[in-house]
Amino acid sequence: MALTLGVNRYYSRNMVAYKLRESYPDEFVYERIPAIQREFSPDFTSIIETRTYSDTWTLRDHNRSARYSQADLDTPYSDELSAALTFPLFNGQARVRVMQRRNRNEFVRSTADRDTFITETGFERTFTQYRVTNNGFTNYESLALEWQRTWRSYVFDINATFSRTENGGANSFFAVVGDADDTSADLVFYHGQVLPFGELSFIRENFATPMVINANLTRGFFQNRVVANLNFRYRAPFDSIEASFIRNADNSAFLNETIVIDGETYDVYTDVRNPGVFRLNSNLGWKIAETRYGTWNANLRIRNLTNSIPNTAATSANPYQRGRSFWFEVKYSF
Repeated sequence: MALTLGVNRYYSRNMVAYKLRESYPDEFVYERIPAIQREFSPDFTSIIETRTYSDTWTLRDHNRSARYSQADLDTPYSDELSAALTFPLFNGQARVRVMQRRNRNEFVRSTADRDTFITETGFERTFTQYRVTNNGFTNYESLALEWQRTWRSYVFDINATFSRTENGGANSFFAVVGDADDTSADLVFYHGQVLPFGELSFIRENFATPMVINANLTRGFFQNRVVANLNFRYRAPFDSIEASFIRNADNSAFLNETIVIDGETYDVYTDVRNPGVFRLNSNLGWKIAETRYGTWNANLRIRNLTNSIPNTAATSANPYQRGRSFWFEVKYSF
């Protein structure tokens, strides 16, 4: 019997993307105004236009992209506590492992402020101003149960993981640097509210799969030159946030559901309950040849042998769901 305890703190990398975004220069558009000369064609049936450009450039437009201000931010970190107990059970080895992880000082985006400035062409323009804060956090807990046994030339192992994830922040904004000025494309309708799509992505992380069970049966043949493996995987039912679809007028296709509020059209998102899914995978490895010059290996992997439908929803952006797939490779190592 063995007991293992772990106490760790990890510091994440600085979010250089925000600093780079803050350093984006203003956008200036210059143009050359041509001198236009028009004259009749030799047969007087059309007008020939000649444009002559000088070397003089004139400022036509001045604009400013979204800014991400940051001041005195702390480095995000993760505190992790773990404990594992290993002991003999039913002629094999069992392990119970628990983990608690607390991510703090995570970077999140504040709500947008609209600021104005006077362009060099004399016009007043507005731009979006965001502030990066340390108000984000993530809580994660997991329990893993594992058991492994060897019998003759067979190795059997099974493990089950139960987990819970919670994300949050002062404004629940997902910390993504993107085209923030394109607000019409970023806003969606969810649970009676119009939200930025980035915030929806943040909420999605609270819908983690709560339970996954994996079982493996492995056997070697011909002094382990050929190794066969069967993997049984079960993913428990879970909730997710997906785009809502409705049938068209003649029921021949599905369309994205939209809603119009104050003259603006928004895509509708809703909670979806995904059923549990059982998967059967296999792997066959073969050591073809081994010499002092190198080793030839072949590997055949088959995923989703039963061709079951995965519990990930198809969307207009990703309309396909992966069924049975094959992968074959030959590798030479030296």
